[in-house]
Amino acid sequence: MSKPVAGQWYVHDGDRCYGVWLTADGWFVHLPDCTGWDWQPETFPQWWTVHSYSAAFVRRDSPSRCVTVMKDGTENIWCKNWAECDQSSRTRLTEADALALLDPKPQPAEDPEEWVVLDPSQYADHTPRDGVDEFFNGRSWEVHDWKHCRTTVGEFAMVSDESRVRCRRKDLPPLPEPVATEADPWVAITDGQHALRDADEGNSVSNPSASDVAAVRGGWLNCKILGISGDAVSTQRRLRFRCRRSQLPQPKPTKRTVTVPKWLVILEGYTLVTEQSFEPTGKEVHRVGETTYTEQEDGSWRVN
Repeated sequence: MSKPVAGQWYVHDGDRCYGVWLTADGWFVHLPDCTGWDWQPETFPQWWTVHSYSAAFVRRDSPSRCVTVMKDGTENIWCKNWAECDQSSRTRLTEADALALLDPKPQPAEDPEEWVVLDPSQYADHTPRDGVDEFFNGRSWEVHDWKHCRTTVGEFAMVSDESRVRCRRKDLPPLPEPVATEADPWVAITDGQHALRDADEGNSVSNPSASDVAAVRGGWLNCKILGISGDAVSTQRRLRFRCRRSQLPQPKPTKRTVTVPKWLVILEGYTLVTEQSFEPTGKEVHRVGETTYTEQEDGSWRVN
């Protein structure tokens, strides 16, 4: 018999052997589980059924390492050898069958060639790229020559309900950095008589993202760009409006009005016209009318 060479099979004392490591005398150690010519080395990892309702499966990573995988994906390493356990009631599984026992089940890998519509609430400031992004023209998707139309995804969403932009999943632009909670958040403008200012922002009522006025993105454009600065909110029924809380229009205080009776008082030798809430005393007193006063913004009062 020739001297063993790593990776070859040998017959020694009637047993077929496979080289694993060298002994002190330079001969390879015989694997004890090699019992015949049809023996093959084990491959890892392996997946096996379990005896516990709370576990999903057993995974053998090597001859000496075995873990129980719970249904939530957590793992518990075995403290005893696999060969010491009764395996007669276990069934070997494929990897797919084992993973299907997890709860929740792993999501399938995403196809990099899949078309993905860019969400205006996430990609409002993204400018479509030549030959990469496509837009929906109301009938079909087509590549647009964005060199001549630098409309952002957010602005595109304002055009109509069908205005959308898409790209391959592999070409998705990176998401903008999340914006920290703002000390001066966006709030809705609900006063229909409010005259829109340049910095106030509008969004299409039909755009789902417009329902969340706190969204930093999502097709919101300032009124200067929209060309409606100075218009009353009530004249723009197709748009919602917002502004920073610190810039929220303050409701005008209700003007107070006071109506005071007017009296004609005839005394000895003279007459008197007076305004007071109660009837004056005198020889002859007549109520001759009333006067209504309205409070002004500067605090003064004027006759209506």
